[in-house]
Amino acid sequence: MVQNAINQMGGMQAVQDQVNANGGMKGGGLQALMQQFVGGGGAARPSYIKPKHNEVYECKDMATLKTIISETSGVIVDFYMDRCPPCEMLKPKFAQMAASNNNDKIAFVKVNGPNCRDMYDFVKAPGEQGGFPTVVTFLFEEKKRYICGADVGAIENALGELYQMLDSKSVQHIVMKFK
Repeated sequence: MVQNAINQMGGMQAVQDQVNANGGMKGGGLQALMQQFVGGGGAARPSYIKPKHNEVYECKDMATLKTIISETSGVIVDFYMDRCPPCEMLKPKFAQMAASNNNDKIAFVKVNGPNCRDMYDFVKAPGEQGGFPTVVTFLFEEKKRYICGADVGAIENALGELYQMLDSKSVQHIVMKFK
């Protein structure tokens, strides 16, 4: 559990940097860092640690999913189900896509659909086919693609669209104007 927290924060150096930024070991920095993970002491607990662009982030609650979608330019979400053969087939391919992603404006997220039905219902529009796996892409908080099934080609095309839109000069200009 501790190693997962360290990894989510960006490694041991990032943990040390955050402790030092909050007053060091004796100045309350370690206590402040621990409160982020366990809460208590009146400190607000962050809902998530920002996903790294080249890793798949496991999202477990609606507030976190909405935060990721609102704070990240491009998001690709894999809704999967345990013991689902097509989901299991897609899992390593989705991880490969994330690992080879060099665009820090794109986050890869996975959600266990049956365990987080509210999130699945949040992205599924009336009339859209349901099932697992389902991959949904978002660009600037707007749902762009909804792919039901383990269609790796369609998922790669949707990811390519995100890359293309985020690398577009007109999109960069628009984003710069609103920052």
